[in-house]
Amino acid sequence: MNRYIVEEADLAYNLQKIKESTSLEIIGVVKGNGYGMGLEYLARFLTEHGVRMVAVTELADAQRLRDQYMDQPILLLRSTPLPEEAEKILRLDCTATIGSLKSAWVLNEAAASHQIRVKAHIKIDTGLTRFGFVSSEVSEAARELKKLEWIDFEGIYTHFSNAYAKDGLTRRQYEMFRQAVAEFEKEGFSFSMVHCANTPAFFNEGSHIEEGMTAVRIGSGWTGRVITWQPHGLKKVGVIASDVLEVREISKGTKVGYSGVFTASKPMKVAIIPIGHYDGFGIEGKDDMTDLKTLVETMISKLRRYLRHERMSVEIGGHTYPVVGYVGLTSIAVDVTSSDVKPGDTAYADVSPLFVNPIMQREYRR
Repeated sequence: MNRYIVEEADLAYNLQKIKESTSLEIIGVVKGNGYGMGLEYLARFLTEHGVRMVAVTELADAQRLRDQYMDQPILLLRSTPLPEEAEKILRLDCTATIGSLKSAWVLNEAAASHQIRVKAHIKIDTGLTRFGFVSSEVSEAARELKKLEWIDFEGIYTHFSNAYAKDGLTRRQYEMFRQAVAEFEKEGFSFSMVHCANTPAFFNEGSHIEEGMTAVRIGSGWTGRVITWQPHGLKKVGVIASDVLEVREISKGTKVGYSGVFTASKPMKVAIIPIGHYDGFGIEGKDDMTDLKTLVETMISKLRRYLRHERMSVEIGGHTYPVVGYVGLTSIAVDVTSSDVKPGDTAYADVSPLFVNPIMQREYRR
């Protein structure tokens, strides 16, 4: 049976590494089913290790956490003008995101109707263009939001659009955000939480974007699989474990897999392992991009790796074995020539939890 194994020691190492790198409060982002590691598990792990606030993008995730009797602050990382969602924010005791006057009015009206004060963070749009007030709206927003009696604006934040790149944009967005915060403070707002850095910005920009901030948002950092141009020193978290189904002897000239792209140059022994694209194996972050430039870059990168004989591989019994032929939907063939690999042996594949099939069993090892 395939399962995804999370070594808790590696997760704890990453959390400690991040704590040592900042004096700011850490907001634990657990969106996307806890970045593939399991929503409830990751949220509970973080809170048990001192993370005070977690953040999600969907109210359904907040519901799952409350169903687990988790009473820590939950920040909803999106703005919503929908009355029914405002009601859920109140019922689940979430900290709301306010990114438009409409969302603020709807939330304030819902809070007033229940005579319940609600906490919120104001979202500033510095270029991602999803949620938030743009620079030209900040002054009016500050004046209008001051009038709302049932919302406690405890925080303000933004999200960088290209923190992975070394192009200066992140620092320019940071300055835009600082100006927006100053405008709100000029109108009398006082924020206990001010945050802008996600994981890539946290490692790439560091102290350059920490002045005036009180918190950082960490999400992909938990997995240790972060796109940065600065070293981060995190450990990759998570591997797929699967059992070898069959070991086959093949002769020279035998083609393996779809399209016969691999031809045995000598007698070989191949192991068949029941993992593939369906499980997240062989899926890369850029493979689903549709613009021509990215597709060309991806194909060139793959060709270079192939020419350098950098094939995908798995580990069996402490040894590494290369995949031969295409990765299938649910199976791969692995070259185990001159080994004692046999059916029933366990194969381990390094796969980001973000790409692992959500229905695959998660196994947490302490």
